[in-house]
Amino acid sequence: MFFDTTGTLYSVSNQISLTTGEKYELKSRALMADSVETLTRSLLGCSPVTSFVESTTGVSQRARSGFSAIITGLMFLEAIPLFPIFKLITPAIAGAAVIFVGTLMVSQIKDIEWVKPEFGISAFFTIIIMIVTFSITNWLALGFIAYAFICLITKKAKTVAIPIYILDLCFIVYFIAFAFVQTG
Repeated sequence: MFFDTTGTLYSVSNQISLTTGEKYELKSRALMADSVETLTRSLLGCSPVTSFVESTTGVSQRARSGFSAIITGLMFLEAIPLFPIFKLITPAIAGAAVIFVGTLMVSQIKDIEWVKPEFGISAFFTIIIMIVTFSITNWLALGFIAYAFICLITKKAKTVAIPIYILDLCFIVYFIAFAFVQTG
């Protein structure tokens, strides 16, 4: 869940930079708030609150004050009694929104340093794994692993920070444990 929200917050901050033309840095306190919230809710046995990548759509339309979130919430409240009518609408209608969000996401790949193998190849694997697994956690994990592995192969291992190697070990253990759970 943490990686889902981290990826989303990073995407939204990039979209803010693209929309405003000014460099917007992802605030560490946003990541800290998400981490504390996820930890607290897990200790209480509750589902964590998460942000969604669809937020980039609002940002691209210059929604900044939070008023758009209030309007969206009110529209959802209004939709509750109208649910039987909305249920009649085919899910294919959502395709337009998915295409718009996908376009916003893909527009950011131009900033990847494709000529550097440690960035280009790991970014390629990250994008492909996201498409195949439908999981932000899996694609981030495999992107981290691919980055460190390619740095090892290209003799740039010293440029990789120690926490990346530690995360990679955790991800590898996660994938091995997940494989055993799935086959059992």
